[in-house]
Amino acid sequence: MTFWIISSLITIFCIASFFILTRKSAAKSDNNKTEKDKNAREDSLTKQYFKKSLAEIERDMEAGIISEEEAIAAKGEIAREILRLEKENAVKNSWVDSENGKIKLLYIPNLTFISSLLLIPIIAFMLYNILGSPNLPSMPLALRTNPAEQNIGAEIDIEEAVKRVEEQLARTPDDARGWSIIAPVYMRLQRYDDAVNALRKLQTLLPPNADIETDLAEALVMANNGEVTKEAIDLLKSAAKRDPKHIRSRVYLASEAMRNGDYKEAIQIWQSLKQLASGSEEWLALVEEGLQEAQANLAEQAGNNQQEGMGRNENSINEKQEEQTPPQNGTDSQAELIQQMVARLENRLNEEGGSIEEWTQLVRSFLVLGEKEKAQQAYNKAKLAYPKEEERLEVDALAKQAGLE
Repeated sequence: MTFWIISSLITIFCIASFFILTRKSAAKSDNNKTEKDKNAREDSLTKQYFKKSLAEIERDMEAGIISEEEAIAAKGEIAREILRLEKENAVKNSWVDSENGKIKLLYIPNLTFISSLLLIPIIAFMLYNILGSPNLPSMPLALRTNPAEQNIGAEIDIEEAVKRVEEQLARTPDDARGWSIIAPVYMRLQRYDDAVNALRKLQTLLPPNADIETDLAEALVMANNGEVTKEAIDLLKSAAKRDPKHIRSRVYLASEAMRNGDYKEAIQIWQSLKQLASGSEEWLALVEEGLQEAQANLAEQAGNNQQEGMGRNENSINEKQEEQTPPQNGTDSQAELIQQMVARLENRLNEEGGSIEEWTQLVRSFLVLGEKEKAQQAYNKAKLAYPKEEERLEVDALAKQAGLE
């Protein structure tokens, strides 16, 4: 506010000064105008006199009173006199004062001049409002230093600066800029509890913000010795939901999903991050590496569960066979029973369709039975039934591990 007051006073002073000068110039201009009118009348009489003199010379020459040479000499003298007077008039009408060689002030009409003077500060303030930062908060008083109290080039001790900021915040606890400055400093100093408190205070002073929520989640994790708490997860999810293009919150969520073995969730987050990139971001390499690792881990997880799934399928077949068919005479082997179950599942899916989990089970069953060609056919049908990649993450990982296309 002080800046605007000083700027306004300077502008008013300049306009008033120029206005006074132009008023004086206007008075001088009126006097000059009267003098110019007088000079114009004198010039007119002088020209008439010279014309009459030339006419008399012509008449005297024709009458033989003077010779032709004398007439030419007289005309030359009159011509020199005319040139001298024209030169004097040119000097009087020029911008340079003939007495002291200084440039004369030009009179500008008051309305035009005042309009020009008013337009200059208006345009200047408009440009500053567009190109400058009039709303930028002032630096906290605690961070301002007195040059008289320190040598040029002396470095401020970080602990001393933090102490001064803390003292200032104790006096002005609603200074959002001060809290936003000191919170990351606390993180660098590993004062994580203080960082949590600063960020919580900042949350109460500013509107909901994805960056603040992510910073607070990070501080909570560090304050709990690296343990990701439910509050931290909730903050990250809130930040990702609040800003669809927020990167840091999504990276943390994907990393936590990887740590918990939820590779499907991790793949979805990594893929969403990849879609946000334009191709030149520094974090894109991290996203691609995380996506590849999640896909590999999901494929490995699917392979490990393959045998378990088939074991459960065999038990289910045995139970269904015991319930639905009479006891066999030993002619049907266990493998035949599995093939019958797989065939029934295949027929039902081909005729009625099914969930992606059932298609995944069918592909896995064909692979266990060693029928890779049928597994490929089942995988192709699964892709037709579920064209979106995010819906068939598990079957894609299984197919990739088995070499299916």
